[in-house]
This record gives sequence, structure tokens and C-alpha cells, in this order.
Amino acid sequence: MLKNRKWFSHQNYMLLAIIVIAFFLVGSYSINFVMRGGQYLPSLDSGDWGALGDFFGGILNPIVGVAGLILLIETLKQNSEALKISSDELAMTREELAETKRVQQGMAETERKNLEL
Repeated sequence: MLKNRKWFSHQNYMLLAIIVIAFFLVGSYSINFVMRGGQYLPSLDSGDWGALGDFFGGILNPIVGVAGLILLIETLKQNSEALKISSDELAMTREELAETKRVQQGMAETERKNLEL
């Protein structure tokens, strides 16, 4: 259980770092995009807006893709661990059922002998 808490803590720090970097990049580019001659005026040129969209897509898509890949790998690891635990539990259940069957058969044999007397 503690292992998962440590992973979530690491995941949260990684996510926070990605968000901070993304905001820094977007903010610095946006300031450059909006600041015209010492004044903060948005551009009227549609080419500038297209460049801004390309910038956001170029920065955010790889970040989202890598984060998705990392989360997919972690999910596969967790599923593998859960499957192993489930398999171990199933084996123990099988052993318990075999023992229960043996005891029940012994009890049935004892009852059969008691009825014959």
C-alpha cells in the first residue's frame, strides 16, 4: 500500500512539473505574441493566430503523449501485480477446497460406518 502512495506522490510531482513548464512556455510565447511595441494589443493578423495554435499544439501534444505513455505503462504494471495476487489467492483457494473435500469425504465415510452399525 505504501508503494502506491509513493508512486502517486511521484506522479503528482511529475504532473506539476509538466504543468509548470507548459504554462511557462505558453506564457512566454503569449507575452511575445500579444506585446506589440510596448503595448499589449492582440494581433489582427490571422497568420499570427495560426502560429499561436501551431505552437500550442507542438508543445502540448508531445507532453500529453508522453504523459499518456507513462500512465499506460504504470497501469500495465499495476494490472500485472493485481493479476499475480489474484493468481496466488486462487491457488490458495484451490488448496483449501481440496482440504475441505478431503475432510468432508472423511466425515461421510465415518457417517456411513455409523449407519452400518
